[in-house]
Amino acid sequence: MKTTEREVAAERSLAQAGAIKLRIATVALIGLHFALLLASLPNYRASVDSAYHTALARGKDETGR
Repeated sequence: MKTTEREVAAERSLAQAGAIKLRIATVALIGLHFALLLASLPNYRASVDSAYHTALARGKDETGR
């Protein structure tokens, strides 16, 4: 069965539409990650400090000192 130019153009159009949707989804996901990163920056110091104290407590618990 021979494929017509119209069918080829329709398939190409569908492929381009899929690529555009994928690109939009990728940009949206990266944007979401960036927004969450920016939102977490004010608490960065507190979370690092909290992790430090948690590690100290675990070390103390393991050694008994």
